[in-house]
Amino acid sequence: MDFAVYEPLRQRGLLLAMLASNAVGLLVDSLLFLQLAFDSLDYLPGQILGKTWMTLAAVTTLTLLRRTKRTPA
Repeated sequence: MDFAVYEPLRQRGLLLAMLASNAVGLLVDSLLFLQLAFDSLDYLPGQILGKTWMTLAAVTTLTLLRRTKRTPA
């Protein structure tokens, strides 16, 4: 699912493609994992929240690194 969303959006911008594919991927991954591992979706909000925070941290880090590399020393 992640690849299916990322690939069509990649030409519109890396950040958009990453965010959209990650949003779809984390939702599908959480749904499948919780259902298969625990036969319950009770922890779905926590799974989504945790993965969303990690995505935001990763995007922020990548954005800062990208800006740092563009700035001449």
